[in-house]
Formats: sequence, C-alpha cells, structure tokens
Amino acid sequence: MIVPDKPERHHWQLPRRRPESRGPGLSEPPPKSPYLKSLYAQLPQRRSKGRGLALAQRLLLAAGILLCGYAVVSYFEAQAYNRQQLQALDEVIAARRAAESAAALVGGEESFRGARVAPLRSGLVGRIDVARLGISAAIMEGIDPSTLRGAVGHIPGTALPGDLLGNVGLAAHRDGLFSALHGVEAGDRIRIQTPEGTHDYVVSGTTIVDPDETWVLDPAPRRHLTLVTCHPFNDFGPAPQRFVVHATAASAVAAEPGVATPPASSSER
Repeated sequence: MIVPDKPERHHWQLPRRRPESRGPGLSEPPPKSPYLKSLYAQLPQRRSKGRGLALAQRLLLAAGILLCGYAVVSYFEAQAYNRQQLQALDEVIAARRAAESAAALVGGEESFRGARVAPLRSGLVGRIDVARLGISAAIMEGIDPSTLRGAVGHIPGTALPGDLLGNVGLAAHRDGLFSALHGVEAGDRIRIQTPEGTHDYVVSGTTIVDPDETWVLDPAPRRHLTLVTCHPFNDFGPAPQRFVVHATAASAVAAEPGVATPPASSSER
C-alpha cells in the first residue's frame, strides 16, 4: 500500500490552535486590555437595559392606543346620548302641542296658558341652541359627571327656563358641548326650548372667575341666563378658572330704551 506523502509545511504557516473561548453572541474573543475587558463585562447589562427600554416603549404605545380608543368611544357615546334626549324632548313637545290642540277644540286651552312644567321625570329640562356657534344640546337636570358626559346640565338651585324672574344656570364641559363658547360675542342669541315654550336670550358679556366665585349664579331681578364652563379652553386636567357667559331675556333687552335686539338668524326662526 502506497502511503501519500505529508504535505509540506512552509515556514510561514503556523500550526492550528484550539479556538479560544468566545463571549456569548460575539464573533471575536474577549479583549485582553483591562479597559476593554470592563466594557465587555458590561455588554450583558446594556443588552438587558435595551430590552427593558423596548418593552417600556411598547407598553406606552399600547396605553396611548387604549386612551385614544376610549376617547373616541366616549365621544360617540355622548353624541348618541345627546341625540336620544333631543328626540325625547321633541316627542314631549309634540305630545303637548297635540294636547293643546285637543283642548282648544273643547274650549279648554286656558288650562295650558301660563302652566309651569317642572323637570321631566327622566331629568330632561329642554334644549339649548346657539346658532352662530353651532351649539345644539339637550339640557338635563344636575351637573354630576354622568350628566355632563353627554348633555348640558342645569345647575340645581338656579331658576328654570320659563320662570318669570331668576337666573338660569347651565354648565357643560369646555372640551365637550361648550367647546365653542370661546368664540361667543356680545349680542349672540341663545335659544332655550322646553316642553312649555321657547325662550330667547341675548348675550351681554363674559366673565372669567375662580371656581369658588359663585356670585355669578345669584338670583337676578329679571330673566337671566348664565352659562358656565372650565377655563382655559386649550388646557388639560383640572381647570383653575371658570368661563362665564351672561345673557338676558330678549324681551327684557327689547324693552330697554335705546337698545335694539339683534335679529334672529334663519335657523332660529
């Protein structure tokens, strides 16, 4: 048997050595310099910090998506609730008009004249419209969070729309139904519709007050309307102040000498 000759080894070829131990996931052996060794020892810690940062970013992204989804769902729920209450008000008004018509046929319409209607059992008071600002919302009794989530709230203890005298107080969120109030101007018309009739007011001015300044809701010697919302409008979180709109009954404004009542818009006629 012929044994092949061993290949010649040139003087510049070094003998193969066993591979040195390498770090996990590294393609180079551990460095020999003390400084590089310290950096090499910190690599697992840096790798774990990077994974923790990525996890935190994913959690924040998920939380942001959930918050946005909650805001969208809340908005559409509030709009649906508002439409439902406005539809209920329309049904009540239609039923009242039908009853008045039936009473007129038998000569009993006097029983409806000047009649005072308290808030409905469902808490529905009426409807507010500010045509120039595009505000149209149901008015519910109370200012608790569940009420203000989808309606304008009638402030307890204040007059009701239709009272001969007094100050009607209404409140809503600055980022909700009263978000357009920042553009209100003196002379704007506000219409309040209830089962007993329609009441028009004219804006006389605005005031910014602290939350504890409740004098803006004090009884008035004539028919007065006060709208309250949080201020500033473009802030988030607890509001440090309140934005207040003052309005007087259009009939009272027209009765004042030298004061002309602004004409009603086409949508209010």
